[in-house]
Formats: sequence, structure tokens, C-alpha cells
Amino acid sequence: MITRQQNEVLIGQRLSGEFTIKNPSYRVTKRNSGYLIFDLKTNLSPVKAIAWEGSCNGMNKLWHGQNIQLEGLWEQFNGLWQVKCLSIKYTNKQAQEIAQAKIRLRALFAWLPDQFLKKFVIQILNDESIAKDFSEAPASINHHHAFFGGLLVHSVDVAWQVFNQHRIPDQERYLGVVAGLFHDLGKIKTLSPDMKRSQLGVLVDHEQLTLEVLSLHLKWLDSQDPKLSVALRNLLCWKPRGFDRIPKFEVYEVIKMADRVSAGSGYNKR
Repeated sequence: MITRQQNEVLIGQRLSGEFTIKNPSYRVTKRNSGYLIFDLKTNLSPVKAIAWEGSCNGMNKLWHGQNIQLEGLWEQFNGLWQVKCLSIKYTNKQAQEIAQAKIRLRALFAWLPDQFLKKFVIQILNDESIAKDFSEAPASINHHHAFFGGLLVHSVDVAWQVFNQHRIPDQERYLGVVAGLFHDLGKIKTLSPDMKRSQLGVLVDHEQLTLEVLSLHLKWLDSQDPKLSVALRNLLCWKPRGFDRIPKFEVYEVIKMADRVSAGSGYNKR
């Protein structure tokens, strides 16, 4: 509870800092005004925060347990104190990771020598049904890179590690960079914006959905270089089974290693 003495301190005061949010929910008033409501922990007690559409700058997708940088004003509503949000942003660390991922992605694209693979990548990144979710989705709910944009950060990290493995034959490295970049693309179908697993994701693993998401673009690659397209499919979905336990391409193990390293690093940071 906020005491009368604390009331006097809070009147007209601004709240600014980094917070972990709890139980976010999007709602609409009877007058069709949309707003986000969620709990945040302060040094006083957990309080409600309200972010009205059109009056709060920054992010409009939040999920339980997310860390944010928030600026707001204390106000009273129905006798209770709450925070009216003025600005919601990534934490500085997450913003830096996303910015670095975008820089690395541009560098990888500029370097990629194979023209068919290069066009394949740009077609996917320009596909409206893929690009937005790929850049905004988390990589997991409770494990690694569990934040807005985490899937992009993790995917670029894996591709970047493969790019730096110069002992791999060049053509395999080109394939490995592209496969590393899109190895988790099926997650745009399994993780919902509010950090919940989708109904599809409950029943189907994201690995099985990656080829589905890429299907139209793989079909285009089939028409340009069938061998390249088949090799990319192999890197994206092959798993050891039965007597077939040795990957066809050396870079497959490099991608898996990079995936584990990136996930472990992301988990430790969290």
C-alpha cells in the first residue's frame, strides 16, 4: 500500500527506469480507445501501468517477464495510484544487441558471393509474410533471447559464427551462412507476439515448419540451381537417424555448434 506520506511525494512526479513487467494485457474501452495495462515492480509496491494508444511512444507489444526502459507519470484512478506511460523502449542492452545484429546482417549480405543465394536471402527479407515476424519475434519464451527481436539476434549470431569458420570449403560456408540465418524461421509460426506458444506450436515443432515458411522461395531456388536448393534443404532439416548418422556436409556440424553457443550465451546473459 502507498501511504499518505508517499502520496505527497508522488504527486506530479515522473517515474523513469528499467523494470520487469508482469501480466500485460491489451484492452479496448467502450469508446474504442485501445490501451495496454500491466504490472511493474517499483521500490514502493507493484503498481499498475497504463499505456494509451497514441499517447505512449515506443513499443506496443509486451509480454510477461520482459525487461523494458519506461518513462511515465504517477496519477490516481478510482483512488488508486498507477503510472501513465509516456515512453516504453528496449533496455539498452537489448537495443544494442538488435542494432549489432542488423549491422552484421548487412555485412553478411554484402559479403555473400553466390548470386542465387544472395537473391534468395533478399527475397525472404522482402517477403511481408516473413520479414516483420522474423525481426520482432523472440527466439524462445523462457530460455534464450526471450525478448522482442530475439529471433533476429540469435539467427544472425549463428550465421556470423559460421561465416567466421574459414576452414570450411567456400561453397559450404555460403550455404551454411544462409542455413544458419534461417534455421529457426519456423518459430514465427510457433511463438505468438505475447510470448505464448501458438496452437500450431503446441502440436508441431518449429523445425518442421521452417521449410513450409520458406517453400515459395525454395521453389524459386529450385528453378535457378536445383543442387543448391536440395543442399540447403538438407542443412535445414537433416537429423541423424538409423544408419544415416554422418551429415552430408561438414558445415552442418558447424551450424549446430554455433546454435548451441549462441543459445548458451543468450541464456547466460538473461
